[in-house]
Amino acid sequence: MTGRSDGSWDQTPEQPGSRWIRILLWISKTMGRRAFEVSLSPVVACYAAFAKGARKESLRYLARVKNAREKAGLPRFPEPLTPYRHFRHFALSVYDRLEAWDPDRKSRIRLLMTDDARAALTPAPGAPGKLVLMSHFGAAEVCRAVAERDVEARVIALLYEKNAEGFTRVMRTVAPESRIDVVPVDKMGAETAVQLSDAIQSGAWVAIAADRTPVTSGRRTIRTVTIPFLGSPAEFPAGPWVLASLLGCEVWTLFASRDGDAFRVSFEKLADRVTLPRASRNDAIRGYASEFASRLQREVIHSPLEWFNFYDFWQGAGCDFACGKN
Repeated sequence: MTGRSDGSWDQTPEQPGSRWIRILLWISKTMGRRAFEVSLSPVVACYAAFAKGARKESLRYLARVKNAREKAGLPRFPEPLTPYRHFRHFALSVYDRLEAWDPDRKSRIRLLMTDDARAALTPAPGAPGKLVLMSHFGAAEVCRAVAERDVEARVIALLYEKNAEGFTRVMRTVAPESRIDVVPVDKMGAETAVQLSDAIQSGAWVAIAADRTPVTSGRRTIRTVTIPFLGSPAEFPAGPWVLASLLGCEVWTLFASRDGDAFRVSFEKLADRVTLPRASRNDAIRGYASEFASRLQREVIHSPLEWFNFYDFWQGAGCDFACGKN
């Protein structure tokens, strides 16, 4: 989580260092969740008081989501929609991540989902894999861990290079026997795409976040499409859809958010196959991205404090893939 308010997220590492992971892992194992929550309160209070950038973006986001909930005719959210509560949910998600990856504890994770979603998470032996679109909403690590636990499939996580090294270090600390493979998405080439396609044919699941566009030295490294999200235009990456068209496999969306002592899971097919006709490539990408954004908005409105993009998500939207933005 970053306190920056410059519209980018890529300058602050998202994964804590391995030393902190060991400390947090020890605390979570020895103290339990309730004591873990109590110990976080002063830390979160200090962060909410002094992280002006993150607090500002949290307030902006919460105003948007409150308006979206009102337009949807939803009742008042039972928990105060404040930056403190927002940051607290993020801090508690660290506990959920550690529990999800800890081989001694992840079997205790309880999932709430439809029968169709549960069936999709239990594919037939020998079935090909999927491209799974995720986001920085809810418990992404819980999704990955559950896929590895319940599907018993190889999981390939596509992460931006700045996060891939940190994630690998964390996994070596928390779950050294995990079958998760990490591939830096910003280093991918034609050879990597072929390898991913072969892996999917062998039953692997490829997971990629479809809600962030990385920025390096002020220059966009991938193209974007502009999609309405929570009432205003926002940029979403075109890259996942280009990759999906190359892989030629089923594309699914996966979201998980805490619901009491369990996780509410949404696992839905988005496309049997993504096709990007040359004559209408931009419109096709925008159509797929719009469906993803619509599903993400549905989840965010339902669980507004589970949104963990603490930067101006709507900054810079306007021109998009069709304009040739780079």
